[in-house]
Amino acid sequence: MAGPKPPTRLLVTAFEPFAPPGRGMRPGNASEDVIRAFEDRARGRCDLLVLPVDPRCEVALARALDRDPAGVVAMGEAALPGSWDSNVEVRAWDRPVVPARAAGPSSSAPSEAFFASPVAEGLPLLPGMEREDRIGSYWCNRAYYRVLEWCLRFGRPALFLHLRVEGDRGRQGAHLDHAVREVERAAGIARP
Repeated sequence: MAGPKPPTRLLVTAFEPFAPPGRGMRPGNASEDVIRAFEDRARGRCDLLVLPVDPRCEVALARALDRDPAGVVAMGEAALPGSWDSNVEVRAWDRPVVPARAAGPSSSAPSEAFFASPVAEGLPLLPGMEREDRIGSYWCNRAYYRVLEWCLRFGRPALFLHLRVEGDRGRQGAHLDHAVREVERAAGIARP
């Protein structure tokens, strides 16, 4: 008797708009804009999920992971300066969610636990992409930590793209396509 079929679809996540601490609700979220533009290309190969920016995030993510994706490409937005469009996050930290980003590029203490993505470490960078620790302590980090925890446990590839709020959406869409192809390749489900 044949065993269960291996998973063949990726999970691609984004976040809905949110209100930064002390500010009003943003009209959109870069990651949601990019995932919406990706919908047609995703048909039949990816399940798309826009996560809330509150504690329901972990519940929605757990339900999506329970559908056993072949791998995960997660995205969020970052209102940080620079000329980059998309940042590949290698690590996610076991930190509580804190609304304000701590000072400096990385607020992690050396003793903090983290998970790292081998796919993110080796992803070839396209023009406009960087690989820096910009994850902070907000819902992006928490979701990515949960994604990596699940993916590492079940041997699935994953990575996280931080999209700069002021970045070029067309290039960010190309970066998402590139990330999806690389995660599909790592999962053994590369498309022609």
